[in-house]
Amino acid sequence: MIGGVRVAHTHGVVAHSDSEQMKSAVRRYAILCALLSTSVATSAQAQEISWPGSDGGRPVVEESGPLRGDIWVRSDADCELEVNGAPQGTLRAARVRTLHLPEGDYHLNCVADGVNVETDVAFGERGGASVNLALKDHIADNKALAKDRQRFALLSEDTLRDRAQHLTWTRTNAQQMPWSDALSYCQDKGTWRLPKKDELLKLALVSADPAKCSGQHCGTSALFRLTENKFWSADSFRLFKISVALPDDPEDEGPDEAIAVLCVQYEDRFVPAKRTEIARRVIDTYNGAIWFADDSGFDLDWAEASEWCVKRGARARLPHRAEVATLQQAGDWFQSECGEFNLPVSHSFSLCGSEFWTLDEIGDANAEVANLARSNVAVRFKSTVKADKAAHALCLIEPAK
Repeated sequence: MIGGVRVAHTHGVVAHSDSEQMKSAVRRYAILCALLSTSVATSAQAQEISWPGSDGGRPVVEESGPLRGDIWVRSDADCELEVNGAPQGTLRAARVRTLHLPEGDYHLNCVADGVNVETDVAFGERGGASVNLALKDHIADNKALAKDRQRFALLSEDTLRDRAQHLTWTRTNAQQMPWSDALSYCQDKGTWRLPKKDELLKLALVSADPAKCSGQHCGTSALFRLTENKFWSADSFRLFKISVALPDDPEDEGPDEAIAVLCVQYEDRFVPAKRTEIARRVIDTYNGAIWFADDSGFDLDWAEASEWCVKRGARARLPHRAEVATLQQAGDWFQSECGEFNLPVSHSFSLCGSEFWTLDEIGDANAEVANLARSNVAVRFKSTVKADKAAHALCLIEPAK
């Protein structure tokens, strides 16, 4: 219905009931079509605008395109838009928002996932302005850094805690040097050492954007301050020493090659308790368990081991299998006090044996024995006849209920 006259298209012919009214209606219809065509063209222009890049992460203002009195705003991520501090609702990613504003100066601000991007826009007689807000990369960086901080924590200006591996790392790498010099360099720092190959490989953060170092991608936390991405490990293969180029490239090297150095030390979960009695005790800082630092010093059968623990004091007993498993610290090995064993346990203990009875019985005749010396990945357990003098006793104090 146009101007009171019903208009219908029938195979390109316009039907009408009155000749003069029809002529007037056709003219109005033509004008309406022209207006609709202009509107569609304007909409298409808004969608097809060529938006500028992010220029180092800062917003870019392009002062061409929109009509006078308009600001075209687009973001590459959903964000909450403000103009001069006044909320404007959610700006949807990749969608153009047209702001009809008087000529003047405006401050645009958009916030998403803790990231704030802002810019100033001015327009006057020349017309409007178009603004592209680049948030996506900043949001990704912010999430990567948050993930970093869940795993890594700064202990000092020079050291970094790796919560996932219970390790402390030097935050910066030393200069390139041969393998033997690297070994001495870390050992001369006291309790520090060269990291193992697997420890270096686990530094890689697959889900995070890699930290940049001297134009190279180190593939690890941005909290490190690295100038290289290739480091000596403590591992060897035949006559070769193994280096690791982060994020995931172990290589066999001649020991005289000059390669950068990171040092590491194990974060010991066990600490000596204040000595109030003759028997030394060790506290597990993760769960509060209290262990005796010394074992029996000789092999006992299961009944003797149980009695030996009971005599050590109130609530003292043999540990359960799961409790023994917590002793293993795969990143840290030391020579046992009075036995020829390398044990993956805290230096706070003074152990003579490598196999220890547990409280867990298997039927009437057997009980489980834990073998710590063979524990590259996890403590190994075996069924042993209770009557055999087969293992040492290591005791803990029953937690108070």
